[in-house]
Formats: sequence, C-alpha cells, structure tokens
Amino acid sequence: MPVDTKHPLYTYYAPDWEKCRDTITGARAIKEKGEVYLPKLAEQTDPEYAKYKWRALFYNATGRTKEGLEGFIFRKDPETEAPDILADFQADSTLGDTSFYNLTKQTVGEVLDVGRFGTLIDWSMEEKRPYVVGYAAEDIINWRLVRVGGRMMLGLLVLKERVSDGPAEMNIKNGADEMKIADFFEDKCENQYRVYRLMFDAAGESYVQCEIYRGDGATDDATKTGNVSFVLTSTLVMARKGLPLSEIPFVFHSTKASACDPEKPPLLDVADVNVSHYVTSADLEHGRHFTGLPTAWVAGFPKETVLKIGSGTAWVSDNENAKAGFLEFTGQGLGCLENALKEKDARLLESQKLSAESGEAQKVRKSGETSVLANIANSLSESLSRVLQWAQWWYGTEESIDTIDATKTRTELNTDFTSQRLTPQELQQLVLAWQAGAISYDTLHGNLQKGEIVSADATAEDEQAKIEANPPPMGQPQAQEPALAAAA
Repeated sequence: MPVDTKHPLYTYYAPDWEKCRDTITGARAIKEKGEVYLPKLAEQTDPEYAKYKWRALFYNATGRTKEGLEGFIFRKDPETEAPDILADFQADSTLGDTSFYNLTKQTVGEVLDVGRFGTLIDWSMEEKRPYVVGYAAEDIINWRLVRVGGRMMLGLLVLKERVSDGPAEMNIKNGADEMKIADFFEDKCENQYRVYRLMFDAAGESYVQCEIYRGDGATDDATKTGNVSFVLTSTLVMARKGLPLSEIPFVFHSTKASACDPEKPPLLDVADVNVSHYVTSADLEHGRHFTGLPTAWVAGFPKETVLKIGSGTAWVSDNENAKAGFLEFTGQGLGCLENALKEKDARLLESQKLSAESGEAQKVRKSGETSVLANIANSLSESLSRVLQWAQWWYGTEESIDTIDATKTRTELNTDFTSQRLTPQELQQLVLAWQAGAISYDTLHGNLQKGEIVSADATAEDEQAKIEANPPPMGQPQAQEPALAAAA
C-alpha cells in the first residue's frame, strides 16, 4: 500500500470536514464550490447558473454559532498550572511565537470546526527545549492502535506536511537561449509524509521510528500513488537523553477524551441546515426573479413587430381585436418555498440562541447544549494537559509520561458558560451576613469571586492589601470597608 493510504474513517469523515469548514468560512467558500452545494437546474446554462447562484443568500449561521461557542469557553481564561521549567514552552510552544494560550485557542477552534486536531511534541536540539507542531484533521491521514503491556498505544501514525524546497524557478530568454532562474517571490512546495512506527527490538522493548517520504520520479524503491511516487528519504529512531522513546509523542484532541478515531463534527447538523437553507434561498430568489418582473404580452400584432415599453411609445395595430397586457403571477407556487425558508430560518436562529441568552432562561432551555459544550471543554482540558505533561517529560528523566503528577501539570478550560454575576440584593445580603459575623471575610470574598464582582485571580489577602493601600472615602462605616471595597 502507498504511504498516502488513508484510514477508512478519514475517508468517511473527510466530506463532513469539508462541509463544516466551508460553511464556517462563509458565502464565498460555499459559492466557489458551485454544484457541490447548489446543483444546476435542468437544462440551465453556465451563465444562467452563475446568476442563479449569485442571487442566492448564504447566511453564515454555522460560523456565528462557532463564534458563540468559542466565546463561551473563553469567557474565562483557562486555569493552567505547570512547573517553572515550562515557562519558555508556555511563552512560545511552537518555536513560531505561539503561546500555549494561543495554541489552546487554535485547538478549541479546530475541534469546534471539525471535531479533531493533533499535536506532535518534539525536542529542538538547537534550542534545547520541547516544542509543538499542530496538525489539522485533514493532515492526520492514517493511524493504528496496538496493545502493549496491557494498554492500547499508538502504533502507527502518518502525517501529511507541506514543505518548501526553496524558491520556485522561472524561465527567462536571453536572445535565442532560455535559462532558469530562482523566483524569490514564490516558494516551491510539495507534499511530504512523516510516518511514526512503534517498533520492537529482539528483547521485546518498544522504540519509535520516524520515516520521511518525499515525492520523486518513478523509482524502484518508491511508494507509488497516482502519478506521484514517494520515496523513503530518511529514517531515524526518536530518542530522549540518548534513550529511545517507547511511545509516539502525539496527542489527539477531539470532542471525547483524546479519542484516536474521528467522530461526527459538533457543528455538522447546523452546517447541513445551513446548506439546505442556501439551496431553498436560491430556488426562492430564482422564482421571485422570473415571476416578479413585469412581462408584457400582446395579441393581434404582426409577428415581425418590435414593441418597446415606455411612456413615449404607443402600440398601434390595424386589428380591432388586438389586445395587450402584463402577466401577473398568482397561486401558491412560491408560498411553499417561503414557508420552507422560514422554517429553516427558525432552526438556524435556534442554533445561535446559546450565544445570545443568559441567566436562568439559558440554564433551563439550553441545558443540553451547554452539557455538550462542557464535555468538549473537559475533553480538551484533558488532552491539552497531556501536551504540557509531554513537554515536561522531554525535560525530565521519568521513564513514562504517566509518572508525571497530572495534578501539578495541567490546564483546565472554562465550563461556566452562564453569567453568575451577583444582583445588588444578593450583594447586600452577603455584606450584611459578613457584618453580622455569620460568615468570614474569606467566605465573603469567595462569593464575590463566584459572583464575578472580584477577579478570580485575586486572593482575599490581595484585596485586603488593595483596600489598605486605597482606603474607602471618610465617613463610611469602617465595618463595611473591606467588603464594599472588594465589591467595587
């Protein structure tokens, strides 16, 4: 089998990924795909189809829904805990000036888009520290799990990459001669396949082998695919501190706890309705165009007569039975399309209400949606924590990543999607309870944090120090100073 052989689940889900990405991108991506999303009408010419497509409305409900869900997860910043040795890694996780926070946002965005993303955690010999390379779902083309030591491990991973071979070439003429020179404004790029295999030595110990395949001409050693041949150009054994790796340092990010296999994209249902809405809009606008424009009709005029419409033009006929008028559309032909479009409008708007509602109404009516989003956030918290633990493992001496204390190297995404801000009445009751000695100041401060009155990062001691540094105005009862200052 060729190196670019795709996993059956990759082939199954690839059309769904394409649809989700196109609908999230918007009208331009959808309309550029032409008949993929909007089939031609019977006997419709290319110019007619172009106008048919141009009149259609694509309302980007899928993209808006994604923005709303992403906004919920990042309504509060992730809580990250990591040892000091990972400070550089958190500041720049990719060696491309992408912080771990921004890597987290990229991961969340990709999983909301298509339900899948992957990160390879490798070691930079030049900078002497770990770094991450992210792979979209479309670039993770094959994988296989194997059972080793009583647990399932990644035994095969094939990643597609686009690599540059330097500047492209262009032809120039020098008299009768033609020569090639470098075109520094364009890179020559081609596909490369990176293959990771879990191998076993004579003693049964596992090690990770990395193979690189690059495109080349027809070669006896080539792995052929279509009109392109891919040749094994390099092989190396991945090692840390001189010892071979026993596990492929790759993390899958998905909607369900680091699953290797892809699943249905979270926004696919919205994308399906979005495309259906687009098709109905095209039919409705097409019908309105042809039935709504004034169309003249005549009877009793010579066939060769050219009749023009205008206030300065009179139609004259020698036939006393000649008649003229305008066609007027009647009936319910467009009504069914209008009703269908309204139904789909309602379904698309329903998908976005999660990002528009707040408070008790959202809690009651959207509990299902928030539960799904919370599951995604929890899954990504687990997989992104795994990335941090892999980075720490590269630095350390632990035999296995599983020996790292997951409670001290972790990140946790927000799952509080509704505003819990205290009302003035609730704030007053808390202050009165504190004044009466029914609760401690620490308890008051904790409730102020939960009610989003005080910053979640500020400790009770921090607030007290701020109050002492900037006391409340004179004349205010001293017993209320800490609480009211904290509430402010």
